[in-house]
Amino acid sequence: MFDHFVVLLSMFLWGANWTAAKLISNTIPTSLLVFYRFMLTSIVFVPIIYFLKIPFKITKSQLFLIFICSLLIGLYQFLFFYGLKTGAAAAGGVLVTTITPLFMYMLIPFFSKKSLKKGGIAGLLKLILI
Repeated sequence: MFDHFVVLLSMFLWGANWTAAKLISNTIPTSLLVFYRFMLTSIVFVPIIYFLKIPFKITKSQLFLIFICSLLIGLYQFLFFYGLKTGAAAAGGVLVTTITPLFMYMLIPFFSKKSLKKGGIAGLLKLILI
């Protein structure tokens, strides 16, 4: 029962995020919004990392991956707010939640040694053609 409530709450907050971001994106410059979002995330996660005693060790190879991922998530956040200035929040929420799993499924063979299954490919084609 609690699991269902948490799932419904997360879905509600996900939808509310797009609407709130749409309202905020028209009042503050995009680059400043991205900065505030990352700053707030950092402030929230530092105590969590401390209290859960999660080790904070980074190797040189991990540092490179962190740099690449940071650039990509920063670009995503910038485009998220910039796109909401001109687009509809509802359209963005639907497109992102539909396209992200689609792209991730298609990228599986490139980042793992697994191949796509025939049933999965058929499902993707059905999703694309609808």
